[in-house]
Amino acid sequence: MKRLISSAKLLKAVDKAKEQNPDGFSLSADGKLFTGKGYAVSINGTDKGLTPLEVAQKVLEAASRKLNWVLGYWKDEKTGAEYFDVTMIIHDKPAAMEIAKIHKQIAIYDLAKGESIYL
Repeated sequence: MKRLISSAKLLKAVDKAKEQNPDGFSLSADGKLFTGKGYAVSINGTDKGLTPLEVAQKVLEAASRKLNWVLGYWKDEKTGAEYFDVTMIIHDKPAAMEIAKIHKQIAIYDLAKGESIYL
């Protein structure tokens, strides 16, 4: 398992990642950019109204329970709205689309292609 860092260090990693990836990124609980494949799906209730610190704390808590969740940031291409959220990585596209519907999401993110897929 990756070594967990403090929420303050994860927030510093968020700031650095946002500078380098202004349209979006995913960070693992160790503060490193998530570079795996699959589809990023936000978890309902973590995508609206939470501060980056609250999202970081939830990701670190999930990692301590060995859940494969990451901190996600993305900018909606259509509206310009910014989102920080707790994100699951799902490897099967149809499953990711179904889980996104259950979690009342407007899109998933294809990590391999680097593009949003709107539902």
